[in-house]
Amino acid sequence: MPRPGFPTRLLAWALTYLCLRVSAEVDPIITKGSHFFYKTNGTAFFIRGVAYFPYTQGGGGQSIDPLADPDMCARDIPYISALGMNVVHIPYIDPGRDHSACMNAFADAGIYVLAQLAFSVDSPRESNGYTERTLAQSIGILDSLAPFPNTLGFLIGYAVTSRDIPFLDANLRDVKAHLEDKKYRDVPIGWTAAYNATTPERDTLDAMMCNKPRMDFLGLVDQVIDGRVANCTPTEEIVRAAESFVNATVPVFFVYSGCKTDGSGDWDYVSKAYSENITTSLSGVVVDEYFNTVYGSSVPYGLISFNVTVEGKIQRMPGYSALSSVLATAKPSFTDAAKYTPTATLPVCPTGTTYNVSSILPPRPYAELCACLSNTLRCIVKKGSIDKLDPNGGLNTALQTLCENNEPANCPGIVADPLKGQYGAFSSCNTTTRYSWAANQYYQRHGNSSCNLNSTLELLDPRPQPAATCIPLLQQAGPNGESTVTQTSFPTLTATPNAPSNSRPRLSPGRKAGIGVGVTIFVISVLVLGAVFLLRWRKARRGRSAAPSEPFQKPELDDTEKKLEMMYEVQDAREVTELPAEERAVEVCESNVVFEIETKERPVEIGDGTVAGK
Repeated sequence: MPRPGFPTRLLAWALTYLCLRVSAEVDPIITKGSHFFYKTNGTAFFIRGVAYFPYTQGGGGQSIDPLADPDMCARDIPYISALGMNVVHIPYIDPGRDHSACMNAFADAGIYVLAQLAFSVDSPRESNGYTERTLAQSIGILDSLAPFPNTLGFLIGYAVTSRDIPFLDANLRDVKAHLEDKKYRDVPIGWTAAYNATTPERDTLDAMMCNKPRMDFLGLVDQVIDGRVANCTPTEEIVRAAESFVNATVPVFFVYSGCKTDGSGDWDYVSKAYSENITTSLSGVVVDEYFNTVYGSSVPYGLISFNVTVEGKIQRMPGYSALSSVLATAKPSFTDAAKYTPTATLPVCPTGTTYNVSSILPPRPYAELCACLSNTLRCIVKKGSIDKLDPNGGLNTALQTLCENNEPANCPGIVADPLKGQYGAFSSCNTTTRYSWAANQYYQRHGNSSCNLNSTLELLDPRPQPAATCIPLLQQAGPNGESTVTQTSFPTLTATPNAPSNSRPRLSPGRKAGIGVGVTIFVISVLVLGAVFLLRWRKARRGRSAAPSEPFQKPELDDTEKKLEMMYEVQDAREVTELPAEERAVEVCESNVVFEIETKERPVEIGDGTVAGK
């Protein structure tokens, strides 16, 4: 068989490239009952995750958005893949940055991203509650990552006590509404909750699962490790959690676990988490953490060294190899989605003395109302004066002073009481606006000299009348902010989160594969036609340059060849051209079968009666 020529090689290159691009797509993850599944093939998906949380300077430094740094992603992905991980948990995302390069790189490696919503160390610290800043941050992160097929899901907040649940419920309600409004795919959204095997807060956990809209999954925080009670997550905690959530209606997994040592210690709990009797209840674990740090621990822990390289490569810590060996033997399994019928029923929402939180949720934060309010205040907070105050310490004390220790009577506009279900019209404004409103109320009650509290306040000149669009909003809120504002809309960030310019289209893997096959067929057709034209041109050229040695005697044709001559005769009976058959083998993307078409060379008659041979 002759060696492939340029057209065939070009065709092979095109097929290889198109096959690789189609196969690089990842299958989105969905939830059904208490398990995760691949959307297209329906097999069960288990989280084998690692916390991916870099800092600027070792432990406790300023957080970095790793998905906005393509060089960092390119450096770390090979080590994460070699470890056997399929998920990275990223607590900090900057919604104003482009994440397309890193998200696509993780997708090509088969790694999914679990992102935290409303986590920002750069914004002023908020007191307990649900604010416009929280919602804006949540929506910005959702807009940035929802278009990618390898976004596993989003985590909302951290429920430490039952008082947190109404605020998390309200956040869940609003981001799910935004997800539907923007017509994104149904990306799972879940909660993070504290868990202790010895004293699980059953009522709190039931309350998370009984409300509407319901969360899509639950991530447990191992409080034994979080409180540094033990060096590693206890195996018995995995067993107790599996027992506690055997009737869960959503997937449950440990989003925070690990060993707070040099990492060479006991990873038995990881092996236990993927054993057969556990995977019926739990969907895996996320270990803490990838980067080596001393944050909160006297002993550095982590899987790779932070800001240390050896011969241009990341330095693996002792825990890297130890954990890799454990994960290599883990073979979690569960039935396919098509064969799985959830049987668990929703828990009854708790009531009584053990759970005394109101079912009334805070209203959706309304940024426009807060902006209108700020523009009407004379006694306000000096810029930066309260940013470093502890929300539950100095800030709370200052607010109590301004409200004269009677917030419901003197500051009804900023009341946020989850036990009674009472929320003032301005309770969802950011800390600075709420503090300024309380200071302005105090100033109105006590006069000019009262606009001074520990040098945190300043008095502005009389403010102009509110804008026309603000008047109906402030009227709805009432003079003291005690009423409910019904006119609402989603807030926007100062820097609008950009839709990733290089992100892949939000199509299903099946449609993407169809598009890839269609493009492949088109490219093959173009290349084949080009090859045919090139071969015909070469034969015609050789024919014109050949000198006939003797007159050509046309042989007698049988019936079949006469028919072929009639089919391809053009203009003159002496001018016949035979279309050559394919001479090359074409290997199809997803098959090892090679088709080869043989051809017999026949003389081709040229216009002057001469013949061109091979």
